[in-house]
Amino acid sequence: MTREVNKLPGIIEVSFDQASKVASVVYDSAKVSEEAVRKAIDGANLGIAAENAPRPDVGGIVGSDPSAEN
Repeated sequence: MTREVNKLPGIIEVSFDQASKVASVVYDSAKVSEEAVRKAIDGANLGIAAENAPRPDVGGIVGSDPSAEN
């Protein structure tokens, strides 16, 4: 998952916890769109669990593996 997202320009940080199947993505919204980040997360077969943007110029998305909930 981190590889797919890290390919995008403007990615500041990507972390993935294998045990909980939760990823966190922080990106520069001036360099990459939220839609592009979402597509990369979807391409890795993860769902969007939450969003948190600490600053208007920086976006944050948390993805989770939907199959881990079963």
